[in-house]
Amino acid sequence: MCPVPCSLLYVHGFKSSSHSYKARNLRCGLRNYSRDVGFDVPDLPYTPAEAIGLLTELIETRLSSGGHLALVGSSLGAFYALYLANHFDLRSVLINPALRPDLLLPAYLGENTNLYTGEVFVLHEEHIDQLRALRVHQVRSPDRHLVLTQSGDQTLDYREALSIMSNSPAWIQYGGSHDFDDFTKVHRAIFSFLKLPALV
Repeated sequence: MCPVPCSLLYVHGFKSSSHSYKARNLRCGLRNYSRDVGFDVPDLPYTPAEAIGLLTELIETRLSSGGHLALVGSSLGAFYALYLANHFDLRSVLINPALRPDLLLPAYLGENTNLYTGEVFVLHEEHIDQLRALRVHQVRSPDRHLVLTQSGDQTLDYREALSIMSNSPAWIQYGGSHDFDDFTKVHRAIFSFLKLPALV
């Protein structure tokens, strides 16, 4: 049993939501792994500054209780997770992380549609500037971040994240996709790295 309140915060990616496959899959996996860990997966605003503001408020609320908090982020969510984990000195797992979204997302300027809610939103140049301002140039505790990548990622070059996080532990699976195929198989590795209490 966790001696202090424990929470896992999942940060979804671009055009995604709290109803994404990985969010639902991880919640289910956590139920089977532990009964003592809370699970947060907020629907993020589309504006990077607002997304970071919401996540920061949530983290500060959890930490104010003196509890243990860890982060998991996917794609753009991994970029946010790294920024926040670095700021608050938390452990994180970064799944197929988009660590240079300021270079990736200009291709999506204009109207976009959320893949889960159908909501239409607009990505502006100022949002790219906000992402650029959030980039982590120096990771304070590289050993507190685990990078999970699949070489078959059709959206990102997995080697970019490995280069940026070269001092952090990494798990490279050859093949797969940006969705991170067979995600269930890495649940235990994620929970163990984040030091979440397991069922006895």
